[in-house]
Amino acid sequence: MLIDTFEMLLVDLRAEGVEAGIAVLPVPRAVSHDGFRILRPGLPEQVIPPKRAERVPAVLITAAGIPGEIHAHLSKAETGHERLIVSLIEPEGLHSTGHDSAELANGKRGLRYQLVTTDDAEEAVTSIRGWLHEMRHANPTEPVDRSAELKAMHRERQAWAARLLQGAPDFRTRTLIELCTLFGVELQPDLAAVSPESELTNVSPFDLVWNFPRGKRGKIGKAQVLLARLELGQHDNRRHTRWLTASTNAAGRILIGTKSFAFADENVHRWDEARWLWDLRAGETTPNEHWHVDVKRFIADETDPARQSIRLIKQRAYDEAFAMGGVDLSDEVKRLASGRRLGFEQSEPTGWAQALAAVLERCAPWLIGGRAADYVARHYGTRFAKISALPGQGQTRRASLVLAVPKPARPRLEIRWTGTPHRLPEVLWARPPELDLMLLGVPLKDLLPPR
Repeated sequence: MLIDTFEMLLVDLRAEGVEAGIAVLPVPRAVSHDGFRILRPGLPEQVIPPKRAERVPAVLITAAGIPGEIHAHLSKAETGHERLIVSLIEPEGLHSTGHDSAELANGKRGLRYQLVTTDDAEEAVTSIRGWLHEMRHANPTEPVDRSAELKAMHRERQAWAARLLQGAPDFRTRTLIELCTLFGVELQPDLAAVSPESELTNVSPFDLVWNFPRGKRGKIGKAQVLLARLELGQHDNRRHTRWLTASTNAAGRILIGTKSFAFADENVHRWDEARWLWDLRAGETTPNEHWHVDVKRFIADETDPARQSIRLIKQRAYDEAFAMGGVDLSDEVKRLASGRRLGFEQSEPTGWAQALAAVLERCAPWLIGGRAADYVARHYGTRFAKISALPGQGQTRRASLVLAVPKPARPRLEIRWTGTPHRLPEVLWARPPELDLMLLGVPLKDLLPPR
């Protein structure tokens, strides 16, 4: 009988970590809808009426280290012809949402891929081998080296500061308007009327320019930074929030102004939790407080936890690196980080593994397990926020790297298909560039804004 030949051939797959056995599994829609006769191994033949959801004994196949399971049903047509219907049932989270109409052996929802329908047992086993190869094949990610980008940023900062000190050594005594003119920072014409005096007069144009996001060549980049949330005015839309912002204009100059947002959380650069980057009132805080490290130990001691976690990240030992910061990685993150596919979906972009590696390389595990996790727990009832969406997606719910903070467990980096507007501010999870520059030999005093 076809099923016996199939089970005999499956024995050869055990060396590849494949386990097979009889289990009571849901009947595929194609079978139940067409009213096929189901041959249950060791039991009498049973006819499944059309559109009747049913579970019957079938062959359950799983593989070590690969999510999902193979269901192999034996069907018999009215003519007595037997065939195997081999389907992959993939659990939720490995593919785009909205299509999980199948069931796993444990009753949880999943997405069904029909691998093959055949009367040839060897062809059925070949389709399973193809699934194994597809899911186990790894495309090693290229090492992510940001040293040239960081050095360019440092050179541009130093050159800008040198020109400033040469042309206006007394800049510390200048007024806000004079400083903005000196630094090429523009102010929104009616800014004094719409922004509280306490926020506006405490903006440090020097720190703002020094810390403003820069491109790969070190120049001031095209970006929008949300500095502080303001009280809504009398005529403002109550569903929006109003912010003091700094953004680059068409001329490449920084413009300080105010703006209303329906979803301010979508902005990656929000500095309301990192006021030392722009606020004079935070000028007395130390680098230790900014970066959550002991800077002296970081420079001198290779066993410093932050320094060790950076080294492990550069070696792509992500599990150990994030464990040092008290952060777990989901199986999906580990799969992608190792260069393997997230799921079996053929439309999955091939560049996801490299994109994830680029994000992980910028992470500071101790910040993610500390202030980032605290921020998520305080601000979001869903207790998760997006760090970055993976590229090449046009749908609303996109596969994204997120930080989840479940109540009874440790913070965890996961891959979720989500359309959430809650994006974790970059300053809360990304590694400060100054730390990498110190590891490249730049003295600490050259990395801080001149005072």
